[in-house]
Amino acid sequence: MPMIRENNLRLPGIIEKALELNASDIHMVPGDPIMFRIDGSIRAVDDYLVTEADIYVLLENYLSSYTRQKYDERKSYDISLGLDRIRVRLHFYESLQGACVSCRLVPLIPRTMEELAIPPVLRNWMDNRGIIVISGLTNMGKTTSLASMVDYINEHREEKIVILEDPVEYLHNKKKGLIVQREVGLNSPSYADALRDIVREDVDTIVVGEVRNAQTMDAVFGMAESGQKVFTSVHASSAVGTIERIVNMFPLSDYERVCRRLSSTLNGVLNQWLLPKQKGGRVLAAEIFTNSDATRWLLKDGLIHQIPAYLERGTDELCSLKIYRERLERNGLF
Repeated sequence: MPMIRENNLRLPGIIEKALELNASDIHMVPGDPIMFRIDGSIRAVDDYLVTEADIYVLLENYLSSYTRQKYDERKSYDISLGLDRIRVRLHFYESLQGACVSCRLVPLIPRTMEELAIPPVLRNWMDNRGIIVISGLTNMGKTTSLASMVDYINEHREEKIVILEDPVEYLHNKKKGLIVQREVGLNSPSYADALRDIVREDVDTIVVGEVRNAQTMDAVFGMAESGQKVFTSVHASSAVGTIERIVNMFPLSDYERVCRRLSSTLNGVLNQWLLPKQKGGRVLAAEIFTNSDATRWLLKDGLIHQIPAYLERGTDELCSLKIYRERLERNGLF
C-alpha cells in the first residue's frame, strides 16, 4: 500500500461523519459536495466541492500497484478496508465527471435477525438443505440480512460455512462452527470456480454473495442437490421476479429443466424492502415465498405466474408485500 498522501478529503474523517449521521453510504463525485445516504435519501452536509484531484489521491492511497492496474484496465474496482470502528467497501469508477468513489459502511459485528426484524420463517428454511434466496433492489439490505443469518448459524450450529464474496464485506469470527471466507478475484477466479472447489472442502453451508449468470446458478443447484445449504442474493423487485430472474439466466430451451431444479432445491425467497419509519430510520418489509408441498408443483410445472395468488394468503410462509406493509402500518411502524 502506498504512503498515505494529504489532500482535502481525509477518508477516516469522512467515515466518522457518516457514522455520526447514521449513514449507510458515502458518494464522492467531482464538482459535487460529498453526499451521504441517510434513511434511504441522498444528502449533502457541507458546501465543499469534491475535485477529481481529491479522488486520484484516494486512488493512490488505497489501491496497490496491482489493483490500480486492474482499475486502469476496467475503469472500476472494488476493495474493502478494515478501520477501527467499521469496515468500508470502496468502489472506484469512471464517469463523465471524472473518477468517482462510492463507499458502503459495513458494521464490524453483524446485526442479529431479531434486530433486523427478519421474518421467523427463515429459521425454518435454515433447518433444511437447499437454496435460500435473499432478493431486493440496491440498498435494500441484502448483504446485511445474509450476514445476520450466517452469524445465527455460526452461533448455534457446529457447521463449516464457506462465504464467497466480491469483495468480502462482513468479517465473521469463529463461534460454534468453522468459517472460511474467500474473495472472488483474489482467492478464486470466479464464483463458479470457487463452487467447484467446494465439492472437496467438506462444507455444510455455502454463501454466494450474488448470482449473476447461469454458470454460477448451475453450480448453486449442484451444491443444493448434493445436500448443502446455499444462501445467495439476487437483484429483483419481488419474489416472483426473483424466480423469473433465475430462470431467465438460462436459455429458453432450459426452462422446464430449471423449473424442475428449482422445485426440488429452493427452500424460499425473501424479497425485502427498507421503508422509512414515521420517526426516522427504516423498517424491513418483505415478500415471502416458501417452497412447500403447497407450492412446489407450481415450480415443477413452470406455473410461476400463479405464485402471486398464493402470496395473497398472507401467512407466515406465503405473504405479499402489500399485506406485509399493511401489517407494519397497523403496528405504527410505517
